[in-house]
Amino acid sequence: MFGHSGKHESVAVMDVRSYSLTVVVFEPGVNGTFIVKSRVDKQYSGYAEGELLDVAEFREVVSDAVKTTILTLSRPLKKFYVGVPGEFLKVAKESGVMSLGSARRVTLRDCDEIMRRTKPADTAKYAVVSGASLSYTLSDDRNMADPVGEVSNTLKAELCFYRVKRSFITTLEQIFGEGDFKFDIELIPTVAAEAVHLMSPEKRDSYTALFDFGHISSSLSVVRGNGVVYSRSFSIGAGHMAYYLTEELGVPYDVAWQFLEKTNLNVFDSSDESLEVYHGNLYYSASADVLRAKIREAIDIICEQLNDCMVESGAVAECGRNFYVTGEGVRVVRGFSDHLSSRLEKNVIEVVPQLPCYDRPECSSLTSLMYAASKSK
Repeated sequence: MFGHSGKHESVAVMDVRSYSLTVVVFEPGVNGTFIVKSRVDKQYSGYAEGELLDVAEFREVVSDAVKTTILTLSRPLKKFYVGVPGEFLKVAKESGVMSLGSARRVTLRDCDEIMRRTKPADTAKYAVVSGASLSYTLSDDRNMADPVGEVSNTLKAELCFYRVKRSFITTLEQIFGEGDFKFDIELIPTVAAEAVHLMSPEKRDSYTALFDFGHISSSLSVVRGNGVVYSRSFSIGAGHMAYYLTEELGVPYDVAWQFLEKTNLNVFDSSDESLEVYHGNLYYSASADVLRAKIREAIDIICEQLNDCMVESGAVAECGRNFYVTGEGVRVVRGFSDHLSSRLEKNVIEVVPQLPCYDRPECSSLTSLMYAASKSK
């Protein structure tokens, strides 16, 4: 990404996806750009149902990525910002009210204080790592995203807090606190970073649904203000769709994955066209019509999950007709958004980072975490 380096300190971010992880070291540039100094990508088994599929492997892969990163840099790092996937996250919505005494201007300290007073207690399985504001209400019933500078004698806040699974925190602390390197870590909920970075403040004025379509795990969030009202992850992604094709077509997984990437769901006319894949010294052929039908069946299963999530969130009506999607699965499955739109009966809109070279759905989580980390410094 282009920008002027200046004298900014380097920032290290780790994006943990459900099939790979990425460690990036960058400096903030001008106009919201970043100067990437180092990038390391590693594949691993991933996670599902709120658990790492292979903890030992995850520890090894993260350690290797961090060590490789350190070797590329001329100056030492002090801290790593780590994105917390939705699988290891719970969102708690809370309300708080605070008297300001006589009518006066609201300050940033007031907002921090009501956040502190409203923060829920940790539990045996989850620890609160951060919070965000959804909306504020003043004594004259005015509702707004930012009350600082407004006159009121009371401040009411709708807030959200992000609870992270303790087992995930412990694993990260062990990795970053042992061995040849020791770093402080700061956890950033990935769904929260995406909500703020991908969705404009105008979209966040009201309730908005954002779906991150991943490889093994996908997440649906209902966004408002500076936070997330509701978030739920489920272990269905593009990788499961490829596995569904292996069962339906009787082909190896790698072949099914290539068929998935080659198929275009936006072709509706029936034809005798066949798609071919060369793998392991063999040619595999499948009807394009059959592939489209099977992939649409798989997307229908995702639609059922999304409908259940939206009902559970209680914000179906509030989110309106627009439904936003991002994530690597959007790139893999061509025509995914259009089929999703017809099934959900909503305007499905793809959102990507507004950054040169990173304006792709598979870059959404990484750039959102970079943006959040640069703001946290």
